[in-house]
Amino acid sequence: MSERVLISELQSRADGAVSVSGWVETVRDQKKVQFVILRDETGAVQL
Repeated sequence: MSERVLISELQSRADGAVSVSGWVETVRDQKKVQFVILRDETGAVQL
């Protein structure tokens, strides 16, 4: 089971599985790939 981690803490947790939650800020289409920018109260991350 993964533990919920704030986006601002992701870099320090790069060694294992985590779950993040927040809202989708942007979805970008790049040919055959889509990028999602997920935001929570501490920052944003690209998925």
